[in-house]
Amino acid sequence: FRILLNDIELISFDIEQLKQSNYEDENVVLIINNRWEELLKRANKKYNLLENKLQEIKFKQKLFDQIYYELNLIDKQVNESTIHTKFSSIIDRLEYIEGQIHKEFTDDNNEQVKDLKKHLIDVKQRTLKKGQELLELTQSIELFHASLKKFNDYLTESERHLNTQKPIQRRFALFQTLLKQVDEHKTFQNQLEIYKQHFADLDKLAIHLKYILPKNDSIYIRNSLTSVQMRWQNILMRANERMKELDKAVQAAKKIIRPVVADIDRIKSEVNRQTSLCQCSKKYDVQQIAEGRYRFGESQSLRLVRILRSTVMVRVGGGWTALDEFLVRHDPCRAKGRTNYELHPENYALRDGVAQTMTFFKPRLVTVHQPTCIFHQQQQQQSTGSLKQSSVITPTSVDINFVLLYKSNRASSTIPLTQQQQNSSSNGDLSISGDDPSASQNILNDSETKPSLIPIPIPMYTPAASTLSRTSSRESVLSENSCTSTSSTQQRRPSKLPLPISRYKKATNVTTPVKNS
Repeated sequence: FRILLNDIELISFDIEQLKQSNYEDENVVLIINNRWEELLKRANKKYNLLENKLQEIKFKQKLFDQIYYELNLIDKQVNESTIHTKFSSIIDRLEYIEGQIHKEFTDDNNEQVKDLKKHLIDVKQRTLKKGQELLELTQSIELFHASLKKFNDYLTESERHLNTQKPIQRRFALFQTLLKQVDEHKTFQNQLEIYKQHFADLDKLAIHLKYILPKNDSIYIRNSLTSVQMRWQNILMRANERMKELDKAVQAAKKIIRPVVADIDRIKSEVNRQTSLCQCSKKYDVQQIAEGRYRFGESQSLRLVRILRSTVMVRVGGGWTALDEFLVRHDPCRAKGRTNYELHPENYALRDGVAQTMTFFKPRLVTVHQPTCIFHQQQQQQSTGSLKQSSVITPTSVDINFVLLYKSNRASSTIPLTQQQQNSSSNGDLSISGDDPSASQNILNDSETKPSLIPIPIPMYTPAASTLSRTSSRESVLSENSCTSTSSTQQRRPSKLPLPISRYKKATNVTTPVKNS
């Protein structure tokens, strides 16, 4: 088109020559001149249009190259980005480029425009992914630095605590101060155990950051962690050394400590040993409430515990009881096979002379004697008509029988009168009153055929509700011996006291008439 425009300009020179020449037909020259001017205008207009179009194409091409180049720079910057890279500005720049592409390149059929848009999407995705990774890394680094700062502060405080600690008290009078120092140092060591886990977490985080951070940053983190680790090991070593010194001081002080402190340890060890012997499903609980005061079981009362004559004693009522005996009474697993009276006799008060025991039933040997009543002797003499064998018992034999009766009553308890009569009727007891002469005649006949002092075993019948003590049985024997009538004429009144199985009465040679009622 530029060549055509040059040709048109050459034609204009020829037209000027025609105007200057004296051409006869001026109208023809005028028509040619008008057509030439019109053609010149159209050529200039077309030229300007093409020129503008060319400039526009050049501008778009330049813009295309610039955008493509900028996208490549952003992609390179994203790949080389660190935690200090400002991804917010990069994302804003990508959004501006995307808007510019949509504004300037509207022709979607152009292959260059398609490639440009695709390249923009790829760069944007990589930028967002890298930004998210670096954001998480930044948070991890911030967490590491915060934890490192907190741990450094704790190390500084621990070093100050170790530097300002008071010297270990080794004097006897300051034993309580020494124990207080031991407690404070144990508390400090417990805090060290807690921060030991914090240091382990800090070490794991540093190892993780070392592989994903740049070399300079990883070196900085490694150096920071190394310095912290050296301080931490130094604090642990100093704490352990001080704990050893405190233990040595405590052991040395215990050797010269007053007996009260030694007694406290002995009481604690003995209580723990006795409590460990409990075999109940729910252990018998023994709690120390104060120094020398313990709570046993579910009881809310406090009991004093002391060492008396090398024995751990428990205060019970107004006296002292050994610890093992106290636990035997109160620990359920040790109280098997015993009655409540044996465990707690103070709660079951019995009358004087009454005992409560658990024994097996035993057979009793009962001595059946010849009747000693004077009335029976007279009837025996009349029936036999013979006085060759005297039925009178000498005082010496009476004393012997009384001793036998006393010994038998010491080994057994007595039986009430009603039960004695029943047993005597069933077992052949020969001791009856003088009101029944027929029965005495039968007894007399039996005495002729059987020798005296024959032991007859009979089962002992001791009801639980009517048992008496040794004292009561002895008194009953003495009362019966004292109430023996010297005259068979007097009728004995029935006694309300329990009677023994066999009666022994003194016999005299004086015969007196019997009064029949």
